[in-house]
Amino acid sequence: MNGCYCLGLARGKSFVYLLGGMKAETDKRYEAVLKHHEKGIVNMAHFDDLNEAHRWLRARWAEVPGERPELDCGAAIYDQHDNRKRVLTIGDAYLVKEDGEKRG
Repeated sequence: MNGCYCLGLARGKSFVYLLGGMKAETDKRYEAVLKHHEKGIVNMAHFDDLNEAHRWLRARWAEVPGERPELDCGAAIYDQHDNRKRVLTIGDAYLVKEDGEKRG
């Protein structure tokens, strides 16, 4: 689901805006997101298996250009069945904090 942008949550399900103007809904447990500080979300995918989400996110992180991606990017995996609890953070944690989480 590369190139998707999360629009929000409703009843524990993530609504995603797909390229082409269609909305999709996912019941997958984990959401993996890679964000750039200027571009916003650059990659997102949903998984039922946490290990698969880890592998996917680590592979996307390895593709980030530059010598120090942790300065420009942040990545996270959220458990959508546990109130979107963040279960993994890579790089700049500020970029992947959810609304309501204390920043700083």
